[in-house]
Amino acid sequence: MLSFPPHVVREYLERFGIDSRHRVLDPFCGTGTTIVECKKLGIPAVGIEANPLAHFVAQVKIDWSPDPDELIQHSEYVAERARAQLEADGIEDDPLFPSTQCADTISNLRTLESDVMHLLLKKLH
Repeated sequence: MLSFPPHVVREYLERFGIDSRHRVLDPFCGTGTTIVECKKLGIPAVGIEANPLAHFVAQVKIDWSPDPDELIQHSEYVAERARAQLEADGIEDDPLFPSTQCADTISNLRTLESDVMHLLLKKLH
């Protein structure tokens, strides 16, 4: 599946002067990147996709009905249940970077040379 990066979609919408007065039709919408970007900008959009997997992915990406606060609350509940189950099974849940070693670990991470750092892509907006 070919997918366009969101910034490319936004650039074309801007270049063609597309706004909320228009409607976008994406007849081969794939995983729905164009539809998502239109939705974020308040532009009505319709996507069509024949591939069942891509269609499913697009449906999930454009369903903004879940409440973010409820998702966070549920994820905390799941994490606590998992910790409790691990403890009940006698498994110690050690964090990836224990707090006493975190600063040392971060300071030892490799980075790019300063002369090539400028090659990294930056956010357009």
